Amino acid sequence: MAQVANENTASGAAPSVTDSVFQDKSNLWALALGSVGVVYGDMELIDGDGNTLAPSFHKASGYPTHSGRVFAELVPGNFISAPSMMVRASLREHYMPFPAYVGWHDWYIALQVSRVAKVQFVDRVVSRYRQHGTNSNNGVVEGARFTRVLRKEVELRRWIAATTPIAEAGPAALSSR
Repeated sequence: MAQVANENTASGAAPSVTDSVFQDKSNLWALALGSVGVVYGDMELIDGDGNTLAPSFHKASGYPTHSGRVFAELVPGNFISAPSMMVRASLREHYMPFPAYVGWHDWYIALQVSRVAKVQFVDRVVSRYRQHGTNSNNGVVEGARFTRVLRKEVELRRWIAATTPIAEAGPAALSSR
């Protein structure tokens, strides 16, 4: 977990042991965090040997990038991956402790924080995301583990639908993807 040494104390979403975070991520986030709740950047996709599969996660995946009040954009699905994000520590009460229905913690954190604060995308690769057979979701598209993740996603989507006023997310966000 990274700490920024000023009033903008932030906590980083912990990358897995197979992810590599660039050394200047905390410094970059300290500059960008300002008055926003979440700052996130891009990731380089790598294989098990560290070879580049794609220089940009967002371009390779087709996931959009958004800044500002992005709750409505997050309702249909996540585009902020844990190894690329940093969250303002003072907002922890909005997402901790994690409910049992949360399978993708980065999505839940982004959703909850975006309800109360702005999100900022920094157009820079800030980590390397290793794709391999034990990823919790990215790159995993079959098997019992994937089925468990999908079941958790259904639970999270039910919670989103039950707790999100249409005026907050908009009808398009609740029916897309």
